Amino acid sequence: MKKLNLATAALFAVFTMPSTVLADDFTDIRSVVQKYFDGTEQGKLELLPEAFMPTAEIQYVLEDGSLGRLPFAEYVSRFTQGRITQRKGRLVSMDVTGSAAVAKVEIFMASRDRVYTDYILLLKLTEGWKISNKIATFRQKF
Repeated sequence: MKKLNLATAALFAVFTMPSTVLADDFTDIRSVVQKYFDGTEQGKLELLPEAFMPTAEIQYVLEDGSLGRLPFAEYVSRFTQGRITQRKGRLVSMDVTGSAAVAKVEIFMASRDRVYTDYILLLKLTEGWKISNKIATFRQKF
């Protein structure tokens, strides 16, 4: 009987682990998103590995309707250290559940007259929140 109670208690503990979202989670996610913005807008490439997991991937739809995939390392290589780009990001929304989150951001790129929308997936790891992947689309600014 004692073994059954211990097993039941262990199962109960696993399934009732707190998945409380703290105000700090929102602050920390905002900070990660800001590192993404600063890294890409201001050429502060050292911030990007602080924001993204090395296994992150950017996914998007190509003109022919097929899937485009860009590994994180290749994405970073498209930016130049210290070079300020004509892009401006803003955080639109966040949704957090336990150790998983999604953030919606918009990035205006003046040189292309486009507004990109990114849906960023984040995970809370032992070292904090990190972007695990993102999907992107764009529309012409009007």
